[in-house]
Amino acid sequence: DEYLEQALLITRICQYAVSKCLLFYLLYELHSHILRNVLKQVREKVTVTDTESRLKEVSHACVKANELLLN
Repeated sequence: DEYLEQALLITRICQYAVSKCLLFYLLYELHSHILRNVLKQVREKVTVTDTESRLKEVSHACVKANELLLN
């Protein structure tokens, strides 16, 4: 198991060296920079008020989960 990650990395490097394509592209036929562009578009659409309300919901859920764990 300790050599598995190294072998996997070397395999991916060899695939990239031969095909000049990222493994992500080989698996999904999408360039990874497309995902970054989508994330940027999502960030532009989200307003601060949406983020604040979502953070309050997450905080409330964490408090409730902690209470359930302690009881």
